[in-house]
Amino acid sequence: MLRRLRQDHRLEALQQLLEDELPKRDPREELLSRLEKAKAEHAEAILAGLEVLQSLHERGVLELLRGVLGGGNKILEIAVEATKSPEAIRGIRNLLIMSNVVGSIEPEVLKKFAAAVPDAIAVQRRRKKKSRRFLGSFADIGQPKLASWPCRIQERA
Repeated sequence: MLRRLRQDHRLEALQQLLEDELPKRDPREELLSRLEKAKAEHAEAILAGLEVLQSLHERGVLELLRGVLGGGNKILEIAVEATKSPEAIRGIRNLLIMSNVVGSIEPEVLKKFAAAVPDAIAVQRRRKKKSRRFLGSFADIGQPKLASWPCRIQERA
């Protein structure tokens, strides 16, 4: 037992010596020091991040995210319930199929197609107007006037 006490005494003396020799660590001080170094090294990125954060705040995105996080499980439950219907399942499947179809199209082809659509619509409108002008006088031949239709329907009834 005496031997055990001597060992404990030596251990305590060694711990005391280490505590006196080594400086005590303050984790908070270390974090503050790292933060100061990071501010100096990454100042431009921090400023850009703050600009993005401000923009999100101005547009209400942060408020929306805060609401989503606050709603948590309730929002998830609503979304799950909404996707249980057969219509929603078909819609999700159709979206996935359409995304595969659109993903298989080369961007240049799609760009040309998108640029051609407004022109094609304008040409079609012009064609329709021309045919109405030419055929407009012949279209009314033998057709009853729309204003007289309700009277004829009531007479039959």
